[in-house]
Amino acid sequence: VAYTRPSEHLFLSYTLSNADEQALLPSIAVRRIKHLFPQLQEGNYNELPLEMEVGGNDTLAHLAVELRRRDSGEEIEPYWEELKTQYEILPEYADNLHRVMSGLYFKAGPKPLSKESIASLFKQNLYSSVSRLEAFNSCPLAYFAGYSLKLRKRAEYKLTPPDLGQLFHAVMENVCREITEQNILWQDITEEKAAEIVSRHTEALMPDFLGNILNSGARFAYLQERFILTLTNALMIMARQMAKGEFRQLGWEITFGVDKVLPTFDIALPNGCVLKLSGCIDRLDAAVKDDKVWLRVIDYKSGNKDLKIQDVYNGLSLQLLVYLQVAMLHSKKLGLQEEPHAAGGFYFTFKDNFEKIPYNDDLHDPFEVKMKGLAVEDMEAVKLADMNISGKSTVIPVTIKKDGSFGANTSAVTEEELQLLQKHLINMLIKSAEELYQGVVTAVPDKNGACSYCDFKSFCGFDYDFAPGKEAAESLKKADILKKIREEIANNDD
Repeated sequence: VAYTRPSEHLFLSYTLSNADEQALLPSIAVRRIKHLFPQLQEGNYNELPLEMEVGGNDTLAHLAVELRRRDSGEEIEPYWEELKTQYEILPEYADNLHRVMSGLYFKAGPKPLSKESIASLFKQNLYSSVSRLEAFNSCPLAYFAGYSLKLRKRAEYKLTPPDLGQLFHAVMENVCREITEQNILWQDITEEKAAEIVSRHTEALMPDFLGNILNSGARFAYLQERFILTLTNALMIMARQMAKGEFRQLGWEITFGVDKVLPTFDIALPNGCVLKLSGCIDRLDAAVKDDKVWLRVIDYKSGNKDLKIQDVYNGLSLQLLVYLQVAMLHSKKLGLQEEPHAAGGFYFTFKDNFEKIPYNDDLHDPFEVKMKGLAVEDMEAVKLADMNISGKSTVIPVTIKKDGSFGANTSAVTEEELQLLQKHLINMLIKSAEELYQGVVTAVPDKNGACSYCDFKSFCGFDYDFAPGKEAAESLKKADILKKIREEIANNDD
């Protein structure tokens, strides 16, 4: 019956393939029509005249998709531009076309803040932290919502990974203090000794932790047991790493900021203000060789965190290098007499692996528990971290080849390259501070998952399909990034 309804033309269409690009046969109805009218000639849909394509909101929606592909740099068929022109001259599609085009060029996020709002948020100097500025570089709107508006998710009586991270830091601070004050040798720490120390300090902190949540039921008691096991594993791994080298703890939970152990890390800004950074160094290790002092910074992480030069370049991972610079700058206040040399910055990862880690090298792959981060390409500093290094280090991300040179899997830079990175991170911090003073609050997240765990994605309106986001420099090699940094620093000096 449908074949008899058209008054002038009848158009029949069918798809040639499915979503998996597998060939499909036309409907039996098409075959019957072709049998009745053997002189009919088939043509591709794309070859139909424009006046046959214009019509209906489905085609209009398809047009929007194609125009988005064009704006993303992809090539589209020329007739889609002509089709857009056809829709523009048809008054019945004016409203729908306007809505489609408005959504096509939609930009999420508010406009920059007014001068009055900026003045109310930031006084003469800008007090912040490295982690906050990393958050700003990841997405300005998330920074504004979290740190300026101080928006928070509704508090729930439950245990979260950040809560466990705070407890880990508190327990490890007390554990490290006891080991240092009692002159306990790292190589003398057995699994039984580690479990006893960790259990004692964990139980001492329980009453003040989240309203004593870990003692509020059988499930939380089980989590407490798992937590103690995780920390025992972490302490044993730490003891093994320390016993394999000459580095020893110089300090732990070293705070810097207003009225802290060390003063704020100050950076002069072009507008005459000062960026004053605060933070906390989880652990600072020192080693001495031939009257030469080496320092390394250790940061505790529960996730699979690594220090990538690409992230330093994009301002997304500045914390370790800033903390290392703070420690070098205030070494005398930390008890060192000689001018220290940087040995690197590393992440010590603690994980709940659901089972005990065997500490016998014959049973367990030691490469799974090495620290990640960035070392300094100096053989003396490397051997102070791993005295018996042969091939891959079991302590730091360094590989030594048979000829004594550094292998391709080494995550390290020379002292000169480290200085370049530190100059670049200062420039990145200045740039971030300037944008804060300019009131930048746009939703421009990086493409490394900034939106995945964001608490504010429900109202920011950002959509990667309608906005480019920030491109990361992941495709660049270390040499290319360092070359770009040298060029940028040279241009700034000019």
